[in-house]
Amino acid sequence: TVPTVAVRTEGRDTVVYIVDGTMLRRRVVHLGRRDADADVVEVQRGLDAGALVLVAPGAAPRDNTPVRLAAGLERGS
Repeated sequence: TVPTVAVRTEGRDTVVYIVDGTMLRRRVVHLGRRDADADVVEVQRGLDAGALVLVAPGAAPRDNTPVRLAAGLERGS
């Protein structure tokens, strides 16, 4: 599952953005059940388990944009 706010509609695609090393990557996903109480949605296809998903309401992410994680957000922290 991912936070609902991480899911975007771009044209005909439903997408999330993930951090892949030092780059932001666009991933087309297929969604399943939504849990309105927890404000999350199931991703059935298009996202690997453990992927670091961008959660930034109002942001306008772009594929292949360089990113840097804030201190304390490094994988494994």
